[in-house]
Amino acid sequence: MDVPLPVEPPKQIQASAWTIVEYLQREGWASVKDLEDLLGLTRTAVREHLATLEAGGYLEKRTVHSGVGRPHLEYANSEQARSLFNCHCGSLAVTLLGEISSLVTAETLVGLMSRVSEKVALDYSSHMQTTDVRSRVNELAVLMQRQGIICSVHTEAGRDYMRLELFNCPYHELAAEHPQICDMDRDMISQAVGAPVELLDCIMEDAGSCNFGFQLNPSPERIV
Repeated sequence: MDVPLPVEPPKQIQASAWTIVEYLQREGWASVKDLEDLLGLTRTAVREHLATLEAGGYLEKRTVHSGVGRPHLEYANSEQARSLFNCHCGSLAVTLLGEISSLVTAETLVGLMSRVSEKVALDYSSHMQTTDVRSRVNELAVLMQRQGIICSVHTEAGRDYMRLELFNCPYHELAAEHPQICDMDRDMISQAVGAPVELLDCIMEDAGSCNFGFQLNPSPERIV
């Protein structure tokens, strides 16, 4: 598998400050206290990092009123910061897919997307060690993390169900122009894991993350 480097910070962002950006990409909003606990730094040090990030245009903030205490600030990544995590496919890929879609029928394009999802799923599957769906979801998350895709696996107590949550889009530029890419990605994940997948939320529809839901006991013949 061709594994690109994980997302790297701009040169002007220090390691601790970049940890804040990565945390906010995953968690959304956070208080200074949350970030103190995350970094193990003093409030003053955390505020210095926040000031640097804010000056660079990487943060947005809001005032939160909760309970009887004093209002406090919470921080989240700005669009500029979130764009750092886009996995850019390049203008050539966007143009190429646009040209293909103008030359073939919708049915042919769907077939092409299906073949691509199968090939990518096979590539992921070749690096997986088990046939157990629960394990394969976790293995897929590790492989995606190596490609710079920030993701988490969630299990739900009392349910035969798991979620794979992606916090940045692996095909951001392509999906912006061609929404069917999201269907291709869902099908690829389903084939790689070997279980039916439901796309619950999508970054391209202004959600904070892409959420894929899995049933844990699919028929074994679905596994690639």
